[in-house]
Amino acid sequence: MGKKFDDLPLYIDGEYLLSGIKNNISLIDDNGNIEWKFDTAEIGCWSDYDGSEKQTQVNKILGIYEDKIYILLNSGKILILDIKSGDKITILKNDKHPKFDNFGDSIELDPNNGKLIQLANQDLIEVDLHNNYTVTLTPIEDMKSLNLENYSKFVFDDDFIYFSDYHHYKLGSLNRKTLKIDWIYDFPQDHDQSDNPRFGRELKLFNERLYVIDNKHTLHIFQKGSHPA
Repeated sequence: MGKKFDDLPLYIDGEYLLSGIKNNISLIDDNGNIEWKFDTAEIGCWSDYDGSEKQTQVNKILGIYEDKIYILLNSGKILILDIKSGDKITILKNDKHPKFDNFGDSIELDPNNGKLIQLANQDLIEVDLHNNYTVTLTPIEDMKSLNLENYSKFVFDDDFIYFSDYHHYKLGSLNRKTLKIDWIYDFPQDHDQSDNPRFGRELKLFNERLYVIDNKHTLHIFQKGSHPA
């Protein structure tokens, strides 16, 4: 699996170094030479929710899968390029969204399962990269009954999706096989600071542990597969 940099417009995957800055996407070789460039101006502009016209630009590089680069655009659509030539293959739209045809910022590439995945509000959205890019939207009933939501980035492995519900100050674990919530963790709150409640801000998976930094810069560490105390 490749390496994304949250604060830099770079993506590294073995022999490939990709740069995505505003409207330019580039493949850079080992000597720092640019092998090809793609200008998102070729795609044209898009209309925002308020009707304003905006130039198409790179939001983030999601990753590489089977010699294809997956790029989230600022329009919420997914641009797919050929890794060898930089040619455009297609642009994916979310045809399951009730109002708009876009994906959210939290969408991720899952190369182990050949999917794009997104946990948005109380729905699991998946794009099958082996089946004509079919989009499915599955409501997560456990999240509805437990009053859980997700509007931010999440982390995942083959078995679970871990997310932070910052509206309700909880951390959740969604079982990808059963689509049930395996556990919920309530962040401890400071009684004298009720106007600034604690919630999970940044999540990372490493080896068999889940690391969560909250909005007050406290690190919480969880063992994968174990219900937190």
